[in-house]
Amino acid sequence: MGEKDMSLLEDVWSAITWEPEIGDPTLVGWLTVLAYIFACSACVSVYCKSVSSPKRYRYFWLCSGILLLFLSVNKQLDLQSLLTDIGRQIVVINDWVDKKHLIQKSFIVVIASLGALGFLLIFMLYKSYFRFLSGALLGFTFLLVFILVRASSFHGMDVLISSSWYGIKVNWLLELSGIMAIFLNALYLLVYGIMPAKSSLFAVGRSSVG
Repeated sequence: MGEKDMSLLEDVWSAITWEPEIGDPTLVGWLTVLAYIFACSACVSVYCKSVSSPKRYRYFWLCSGILLLFLSVNKQLDLQSLLTDIGRQIVVINDWVDKKHLIQKSFIVVIASLGALGFLLIFMLYKSYFRFLSGALLGFTFLLVFILVRASSFHGMDVLISSSWYGIKVNWLLELSGIMAIFLNALYLLVYGIMPAKSSLFAVGRSSVG
């Protein structure tokens, strides 16, 4: 890395206003963190309980738990604001202000495309297990939409997610609905003992025991 690149990094970092502090100290903010942790615990529990299931299926739940744990931390640290701040400073330093909206749109298109490709890949890899994962996949779809809207920084989008319906904000509905769908999917599998077996794609439930 040359001196010019180092100087650019120093300029960007010195102009950043983001600080590692509690981003949402409200009751709903902390309840959302708890929801993430409960959903994470449920996912890890499914991973631990599904010892007789295929590794691919078990890794889905393990990776889901890790991702939810990260999102629980990010809920308060608000790391996407740090990334937005870095991007904003790069735009200013390179005098791309007149192209700001084009860059924002391009960024959202890239992230959305990667998200769509990721979901397509997951569907192809896990289509045999769809009946076991449908709720979780729906939940992660809600969370992806929420993250994309938050990351876009468009004024119209900010107004949309900040709007409320009978005192309930749209961003609460998106985020908490996604978390709840994942948690309920994992809880259902745990309560009823429904897991795919290695030798079959059919569920092995408690009703088949005895």
